[in-house]
Amino acid sequence: MRRTIYTLEQYNQAMNLKKEGFGSIRISKLLGIKNESVIDGWINRGTTPLCLLSENYANHQKILDKIKIAKDYPEDLAHIVGLLNGDGHLQIRKDNSSGISFYSKHLQEVQDLDKKFMFLFGIKGRVYKDRREKKGYMLFFHSYELAVFLHSLGIIEGRKTEQEYDVPEWILKGDKGVKSAFLRGIFSAEGFVSRIKLKNNKIRYLAGITQYKNIHIKESCRMYMEQIKNLLAEFGINCSNVHFDRRQKRTHFPDVQGYKFIFEEGSFANFYHHIRFDNEHKNLRMLEVLKRSARSDSN
Repeated sequence: MRRTIYTLEQYNQAMNLKKEGFGSIRISKLLGIKNESVIDGWINRGTTPLCLLSENYANHQKILDKIKIAKDYPEDLAHIVGLLNGDGHLQIRKDNSSGISFYSKHLQEVQDLDKKFMFLFGIKGRVYKDRREKKGYMLFFHSYELAVFLHSLGIIEGRKTEQEYDVPEWILKGDKGVKSAFLRGIFSAEGFVSRIKLKNNKIRYLAGITQYKNIHIKESCRMYMEQIKNLLAEFGINCSNVHFDRRQKRTHFPDVQGYKFIFEEGSFANFYHHIRFDNEHKNLRMLEVLKRSARSDSN
């Protein structure tokens, strides 16, 4: 028996009429659909018309096909792992509410990642104002297939502060391009460049990274930070010991605190040359320090 194909317009009209308080019998008469059980399925039982099922299948298959090709771009994937394990969120659910989120105070960073996802996976995200920040943005992608694939790369699902994890093995064993891309992502999300005025009025410049973890798994955080530190060492960037930062404490989560390491101005040149940030404000801050150091050396 051939199944009747209803249009997307009919489905949307039915759902709008439901919002106005109409029942399935009345809606079927208004839309001229003789089979009232079809309308009942749409508005009361969550069934989906064939046109939408076909459209969803085509979209899912398109993403699966793009994922196969995306594996040929390991540097881009390593960059995404760094970004999302820094300022992202991954959710995988069987009810198809899976999604990938990324947060940034800078719209340009959000737009750049959106372009990268379109290039790699053929999927365009939605940009929202981030309610957690007065000046922030959230980028959201809805795709179960993509969420599962990103999870397989080592992107953490759920609340990262409560979980133990490492830098993915394929990144640790990757070439310099893969390692640099990952570091660029994680530092763009969680890194900083600071200017500190000392008691003798001299200025000290430093950069580093902070990660937040539940204090009950702080040793796992230390080991994760050691892995990042060791990757930096491969590019000639000398870092301090990983240490608990008493000043970095999240007010809303008293058991979650910050752990960090830093590197001094002497390693800025190697960081800027090999890694950099996605954030141009941080890049310019580091470049200004390098230019000042060059002027001092010339004098």
